[in-house]
Amino acid sequence: MTAPLRRPIAQPAIPPARAIYFGPDDRRVFGWYHAPHSDEARDCAVVLCAPHGYEAVCSHRALRHWAEGLADAGIAVVRFDYHGCGDSAGSDDDPGRVRAWVDSIGDAIEAARIRSGASSIVLAGLRLGATLALTAASERDDVDALVLWAATPTGRAYLREGRAFTRLMTTMVETLKHTLPDGTEQIGGFVLTRETVAALTSLDPMAAGRTCAKAALWIPRDDVSQDERVPERLTQLGVDVERRDVAGYAAMMVDPHQSVAPAAVIDATAAWLRDRYRTRPRPSRARVQHEQELGIDAPVSTRTAPVAHRPVHETPVTLADGLSGIIAEPAASNANGKRTGVVLVNAGSVRRIGPNRLYVTLAREWASLGYTVLRMDLGGLGDSDTPDDATENHPYPGHAVRDIEHGLALLRSRGASRVVVVGLCSGAHAAFHAGLRIPNLDGIVVINPIVFYWKPTDALDVSAWLNFNESRHYESSAKKLDSWLRLFTGKVNVTHVARTMLARYWSVSRARSISMLRRARLMREASEDAARDLARICDRGTDVLLAFSEGDPGLDFMRRHHAGALQRLSRRANFAFHVVPNADHTFTPLDARARVAERLTVHMVEHHDHA
Repeated sequence: MTAPLRRPIAQPAIPPARAIYFGPDDRRVFGWYHAPHSDEARDCAVVLCAPHGYEAVCSHRALRHWAEGLADAGIAVVRFDYHGCGDSAGSDDDPGRVRAWVDSIGDAIEAARIRSGASSIVLAGLRLGATLALTAASERDDVDALVLWAATPTGRAYLREGRAFTRLMTTMVETLKHTLPDGTEQIGGFVLTRETVAALTSLDPMAAGRTCAKAALWIPRDDVSQDERVPERLTQLGVDVERRDVAGYAAMMVDPHQSVAPAAVIDATAAWLRDRYRTRPRPSRARVQHEQELGIDAPVSTRTAPVAHRPVHETPVTLADGLSGIIAEPAASNANGKRTGVVLVNAGSVRRIGPNRLYVTLAREWASLGYTVLRMDLGGLGDSDTPDDATENHPYPGHAVRDIEHGLALLRSRGASRVVVVGLCSGAHAAFHAGLRIPNLDGIVVINPIVFYWKPTDALDVSAWLNFNESRHYESSAKKLDSWLRLFTGKVNVTHVARTMLARYWSVSRARSISMLRRARLMREASEDAARDLARICDRGTDVLLAFSEGDPGLDFMRRHHAGALQRLSRRANFAFHVVPNADHTFTPLDARARVAERLTVHMVEHHDHA
């Protein structure tokens, strides 16, 4: 759970942040404009440059707080997703990724200047975002200052660290074998093509020896020793560099449900900027009208593989209770009369793009087929406000079903006559309970639920899943000669293996005992019975797809506790059960992601293809 900040971080004040699109038609970028909240607005605008991939997933909510903290200090901010990332148009395998990311910063600079009217531009970047900010600044003459937090000095350094992180991930969870196109890599689950890897390898923003700004605030990491090449080279180039050793990086850059907003960094950067820039008048109404005439808020039309010939239209929406979402629907010329709406619910505490951007792929694919798809953030997640009685970043919020109802109401107000709720992991838990509690729900898609009935005493991570996968690995290894050789030569941690296997066999034995007692009618029927409640949902006329990755702990639970009930459910016309082979919990391997997307799309067409 997230720890309390040493000062409360306010919900968006008046004026609130506004979702915007900017950039040329072939490179539309999604972002947020945070207008200054203070009457003493400073004569600068900050462009926040996010990290890439999984680091962007972990820090997304923190960057929202960073932008709000700067706005509270009277500083205008634009935060955004690079082209091909997050909510922006494009995809990982588009050509010219690094060039597009740097150009996206240039587009954000223009959007910040137009909206704020500020005379000075500051680029603030985190990790690879800082490296890209340095690159953009070195190519321009209008960047006054830089804020560089945990910057990687070069693209090559980023790749080295990213590969090490990916290897660390595979030591915690048994890696499923998968293939990638020749030269393509996955860093933390996000795809880098051969071209992108080559471009990052050659990325060295200070190699040309060109002064990129007048001043820079350098904030190193607080968890490991930081490469000092960036501040040293900036100083050599004549940049006035100030260093601040401020805590916040380690507590922020963890799994999203544990991430803590970096209050100390927010305070330090706000103070540095307020000291540097004088106050200025607020922008006039005429300026706001001018920016709208320029089309800065125009929605995005995007063409995405494998449906490049079928354009879709995306629009940001704000729902009740400060909830945020993106609607994807067929472009006017592609509309085919379907009236089915789909809500995609957060997986864990990952924002509405889904794990490894899976939800973006699904939403655009389905929109191209005629569906109206809402990717929404539940309260306290992503870009949605946190209810007063709730906890930020909580993957199992008590208000999830209420939030989903707001999403369904929006879809119905836009003409949807049928509605379906889709979720992965904790989103599957929310979809399941939506099926139980929301009347007139036409379908639910429940993917890899860890639990069906979460309680406050339950863990928020997947430690049980790790134990299950480790034990399966050890069971398999016990049948191999080389595993025994490693054991006898002292290369295996026997204590760890023994603890893992004991925990696993205790779980299995307990499950079998409960099953036997139920069959013998010696145990009262539990009030929480997933199979029984799935049957209840089907009885209400709701179509159900229950899908698992092969080897997922939820699948093991269902097969051990509800094998017979699953067989009976599978005889129903409105119940489907599917197992995706060679996939992990969040479909990290690229080929597993493609296979689950195909299976879900087939189900949508077969069960919810209604005009």
